Amino acid sequence: MLTGVLSRTFVAVTAFGALLTWSLQSSAGTVTAGTYQLFDHPDGALFATHPYGLRLDTNQPPRLWSVSNATATGGATPSVFLTWDGGTTATISGTLVDAGPSSDGMTGPLELWSVSYNLTNITTVTGGFVTNTASGTLTRLSDNFDIALEGKVGACSDPETDVNAAFCFLADGHRLPNTMGIVGRGWLTGDPNTTNDWLVTASVVPLPAAAWLFGSALTGLGLIRRRRRLGIADFNNSKSLA
Repeated sequence: MLTGVLSRTFVAVTAFGALLTWSLQSSAGTVTAGTYQLFDHPDGALFATHPYGLRLDTNQPPRLWSVSNATATGGATPSVFLTWDGGTTATISGTLVDAGPSSDGMTGPLELWSVSYNLTNITTVTGGFVTNTASGTLTRLSDNFDIALEGKVGACSDPETDVNAAFCFLADGHRLPNTMGIVGRGWLTGDPNTTNDWLVTASVVPLPAAAWLFGSALTGLGLIRRRRRLGIADFNNSKSLA
C-alpha cells in the first residue's frame, strides 16, 4: 500500500516539476504551446501618445486600443489572450478598451470592445512562431459595430529569422530594453501611409493542472508521513507488549 502511495506521489511531483519548469521557461522567454496574456507594449508610446496593443490609424479618427492598461467608462478593464495549440493555429481573443485617438491622450468615452483574431498556417521558427495568414473582427460591445481586421505581410524586425510575416510571436525582446521577453506584433491592412498594427508583450498563463498536481503531491506526502507515524507507533506498541 505504501509503495502505491509513493509511486503516485512520485508521478505527481515529477509531473508538477515538469509543468513548473515549462511555466518558468515560458515566462523567461520561451514560446511553447499554451495560453498567454497580452499587455500593451511600452514602446508603443514612441510613435503615439501612450502605449497600446492595437493601433488603427486608417480608422477615422485614428484610434488606439489598450489590451491591459486602460479602464473603460464604467470601470471595465481589458483582458486579452493568445492561445496557441503548438501546431498551425492560434487565436487572439478577449476584451480591449478604445483608448482614444493616437494623436491624443486617453480621452473618453473609453469604450469596451471584443476581439477575435485568427492566426492560421503558422510556421514554427527559432524563438516562437510566425504566420502570413491572419484575420478577424473587432466589435464594439455597446452596439455590435464591427471593424474587420486583416493581416498584412511585413517585416518582423527579428535579426535572427529576418522574416516577413503578417504576425510574429517571438521571444526576442523586440523593442524591449535589456530583456528577451515575448513580443507579439503584426501589420494590418489599411492606408499604407498610416500605422495599423498589433504590438504587445506576453506572459504565459500557468496551467491549472499544475496546482492540482502539486496538491496531489502534497496529499501523497502527507499520507506517507501519516503511515510512517502509524508504523512507528505500531512497532513501539509491539515492543512494549513483548
